[in-house]
Amino acid sequence: MNTLKLKFKLKDNKQKTISIKNVKKTATQEDIKALGAYISNNSMLNYDGVKIDSFLGASLDELKQTSIQA
Repeated sequence: MNTLKLKFKLKDNKQKTISIKNVKKTATQEDIKALGAYISNNSMLNYDGVKIDSFLGASLDELKQTSIQA
């Protein structure tokens, strides 16, 4: 399982992070940058009426899970 975390700066200078689980394995850094820019440029999200000002960056966290049978 993996989780993509996109970090944004809001118009009030606070920062917000959104997480998306199970991102496709073939997503490139350019794909992720384009997604962050699209969300920011099109004001896709707001928090308590405050809109996103800019996309700051992202991280892709991967978790490896191993099942062990008794």
